[in-house]
Amino acid sequence: MRLGPFDFSLRELAGSLGDLGTLLPLAIGYLAVCGLVPAGLLIMMGCLGVLALLFLDLVRDGASRFGWDFFTSFPSRKAE
Repeated sequence: MRLGPFDFSLRELAGSLGDLGTLLPLAIGYLAVCGLVPAGLLIMMGCLGVLALLFLDLVRDGASRFGWDFFTSFPSRKAE
């Protein structure tokens, strides 16, 4: 299935559901053993997801600006 520039396949679906195999047992364990509040866990995971998306967007936009010239064009701290 194609949505704009994105191409979704069965591999994409399997990858997204594969993450649940790690996340769900940890979340259930935290809820059962530690007595965590479910709403707090969901809000925390949602906020971390938004932060991760913002960071990845920042990296994607800024990665093309970095090159060898960027790292070597700074003046020396100990100028001669």
